[in-house]
Amino acid sequence: MIDIIYKKGIEIEKRNLVVNYMRSMMAALIFYIILFKIFIPDRFIVKYALVGFILTSSILLIIKKNNNISVLVRLYMFIAPLYSLFLLIIFWKYTIVNITWFLPIPLAAHIFFTKKDVYLYSIYIIILISIAIGINGVVQFNMRNYSRNEIVISDLLVYTVNLWVIILLLYYREKIKKIEMFNILELLNSNQIPTAKNYKEISLDDQLLEGLFIKIDEEIKVKELFKDSDFSLSKLSAVVGVNPTYISKAIHYNNYNNFNHYINTIRIEYIKNKMSNVDLKKVTLLYIYSDAGFSNQSTFNRCFKQIQGITPREYINSINKISESN
Repeated sequence: MIDIIYKKGIEIEKRNLVVNYMRSMMAALIFYIILFKIFIPDRFIVKYALVGFILTSSILLIIKKNNNISVLVRLYMFIAPLYSLFLLIIFWKYTIVNITWFLPIPLAAHIFFTKKDVYLYSIYIIILISIAIGINGVVQFNMRNYSRNEIVISDLLVYTVNLWVIILLLYYREKIKKIEMFNILELLNSNQIPTAKNYKEISLDDQLLEGLFIKIDEEIKVKELFKDSDFSLSKLSAVVGVNPTYISKAIHYNNYNNFNHYINTIRIEYIKNKMSNVDLKKVTLLYIYSDAGFSNQSTFNRCFKQIQGITPREYINSINKISESN
């Protein structure tokens, strides 16, 4: 049930967003072709916009026929800024307004991917802008000279298109957010998960985060998902059918720094229980921490010290002392 809600709700809205965005870009490129064909004659820009229109329409056709749009969106978000980079370089000496072509990229990454992707795409945009600045500092282009009025008209088109794109992204972000919230409610209601807090004393958002945390905590511990050394936020998202952003918020709401801190805390608790219930003379430490999901001893030692305040060896010695005293 939850998977159906997630796929038929969020994924459909994301696809609708991509389709409408592509159509908007095609319309913008048609305006560019008309503008630089009739009002600001420049054959090179017309050809440039025409190539962009053909590429965009081709990508739109591929997306309509492809079930998995994630890879295509990533590819487009890598290529589109490179395409816009040329406009930024050509018009740099007249205006820097073409920087606005890059602004929707981090917002789109926020909608489609993780916070890490937002940072990566933001860095990518900064690098491209730096390249444009560097190129204009050392290379002279023999392009058509534009009047101030022509640049104002061009800038107005750039502003209008990107304002529309940002509005489009924000609109679909809210639609997707509502579906995600509904998804969480369905997830919680279907499992009738109790809460340790008084719901009358906390907001609706906090109620959802509290309930969601109880759900994911139960899933991870009962199914022992933490034993997978490659277990990640994206894998957990797939298990519970909830956007990684909400999972991160739920984890942070329950006083964990991040997903890694949370999952390693579970692993350490599992290891402590294991140490208390096995003969440490017969079972190696390697077996214990590997079984808990740690891929190497250095990571295990570091996490154990951070969470417990003492090293694994010191903890084992304390257990041995208690056993000897008994």
